[in-house]
Amino acid sequence: MKVKILAAAGLAVAAFAATGAAPAQAAPAQVPCTPGSGGKVYCNFWVPGDGYSGGSPVVEGSWLVGYLPQGRNWIICQEEGPVTYLHGYPYYNKWFAWTTAENGNTGWVNAVAASGGDNNGKFSNTPSCNGVHGSPF
Repeated sequence: MKVKILAAAGLAVAAFAATGAAPAQAAPAQVPCTPGSGGKVYCNFWVPGDGYSGGSPVVEGSWLVGYLPQGRNWIICQEEGPVTYLHGYPYYNKWFAWTTAENGNTGWVNAVAASGGDNNGKFSNTPSCNGVHGSPF
């Protein structure tokens, strides 16, 4: 059995070298989110904090406007923006969702702070903002 798998892998490499085409890659796993009422979509955010003195950062442009507390929070739509890293972690993401921080300020939260999903995975079950709230940056 091992020989067949290695032979198949060898053929794939040979086909790639001969055609120059890259093998198809699966889309990154999405952040699992659940549709709710009133156009809200609920996702879990893992960054520790109470939403007032820390948690998942909510930004408007280059300004930090607040935080989401650790746990279940709502978003309403998403837009692609610049790749963002969370300091001290090897995770990154280019998807941002529009939300309201615990202090009442509105802005963008990056999917890197959400639980589940791959690097650059979108928020599942979440529509595009279509520019309604501007750009994440």
